[in-house]
Amino acid sequence: MKAGDPIVGGTILRTPAIQSPGYVPGTSGWSISQDGSAEFEDLTVRGGQAVPKITIAASAPASPQAGDLWYDSGNGYRLNQYEAGAWSPYQIGTNAIAGGAITAALIAANTITAAQIASGTITAGQIAAGTITAAEIAAGTVVAGIVDGTTIEGATVIAGTTG
Repeated sequence: MKAGDPIVGGTILRTPAIQSPGYVPGTSGWSISQDGSAEFEDLTVRGGQAVPKITIAASAPASPQAGDLWYDSGNGYRLNQYEAGAWSPYQIGTNAIAGGAITAALIAANTITAAQIASGTITAGQIAAGTITAAEIAAGTVVAGIVDGTTIEGATVIAGTTG
């Protein structure tokens, strides 16, 4: 590069961006901007590792390839991965959320229902003593034979109800 280069001066990009011929944002070509943002159609990282395409949009990207990732901005930025011809919810890893990081204060009221909890996954040993009272159990939710009078402090269980 020569001293009077209009694109770069030393290591500084002098123009707002450099782009490939026919660059169309979000569609084709590539661009590198002064602010550090960049857009490429495909990218290969040193060592030959292919990088999946990552899209943030309210609708699924067209022509995805296996392994591509899509953050569904129309659905709370749910992460999905394209495999076997379909988009599916994608879990980053079993250790992605630190133990104890999700607290009751972070869960919106009434967002977890009994239908979402697998049968047998919550046991008496996992519930701290005194955390569930008779007043917190909705009418008609206690089934005879599942909860007895000694299970709920201060409650009497009568044929599927509490009192």
